[in-house]
Amino acid sequence: MKKLIMGLCLAAAAVSVFAGRNKEAKPVPAAPAPKPSSEQKVQKPRYFEGDGGKGLTLAVLAPTGKGLDAEERYWLPLVQGSITGDFNKYSAITIIDRQNLGKILAEQTLSASGNFSEEDYIRIGELANARYILAGSITKTPSGSLIIEFAVSDLESGVRATSFPPKTIPPPDLENLSAVKEASADILGQLGVSLTTEGLRELTKVDDTRVINAETALSKAITTQKNGTVVEALSYYFQALNYDSSLLVPRLTVCMRSASRRPGLRSSLVPRQLRWRPIPVPLLRHSLPAL
Repeated sequence: MKKLIMGLCLAAAAVSVFAGRNKEAKPVPAAPAPKPSSEQKVQKPRYFEGDGGKGLTLAVLAPTGKGLDAEERYWLPLVQGSITGDFNKYSAITIIDRQNLGKILAEQTLSASGNFSEEDYIRIGELANARYILAGSITKTPSGSLIIEFAVSDLESGVRATSFPPKTIPPPDLENLSAVKEASADILGQLGVSLTTEGLRELTKVDDTRVINAETALSKAITTQKNGTVVEALSYYFQALNYDSSLLVPRLTVCMRSASRRPGLRSSLVPRQLRWRPIPVPLLRHSLPAL
């Protein structure tokens, strides 16, 4: 009997041990996936090789207009904005903010005619802390075609660093900015910026219609504002906002307030959507002259 009891106890102990060994283990949480290293992270498109002109400081002036009709003068800030944006995106050159540059020109009473002398360039460069000045012209011929020309001056040496020689183009090539982008690519190359194949392709392709419409509306706003037509300027600002709000920066508040305080301007003349629209605001990525 004792042997039987002992045998049963041993059998029970063996079953207990075996069951314990085969008991389901509690699930162990999986280790988090390792974060990708900097080499594994998705890189942004590389638009240029080398330093991309790092260390150069450039102020982009609006070109002068010759023979342009009043409704065509918006081309001047349109071209300035396009070149400023192209240089910012496709190089490492430091571009003077267009809003600050506009303030400097306004304070020095240099922006009225747009015709600058060599002394004016030097003054602008000193005030803007820029070594290089990019200027140009848009000339309308009797046949209706346009001649565009650009040059970059080195203010330290007093010589012309680069130039985009006069080129005759049809107006649509300026309005869709294709001719301007061609000039940007050429001038960047002369300044030592080596664009990659992708960079050159992206720079010289025609922008989306929505972007061009936004830039055009903004340029018309700048032009009409300079002429003192505040309400019309506000209308163009909102057109730009509606075309592409991602390109706009806060600034319409100031413009709206200046409009509401303009002597003799009745509130009934200001469109309802301009009077009551919430306060963030207009102006494209390239910043604007001071309001």
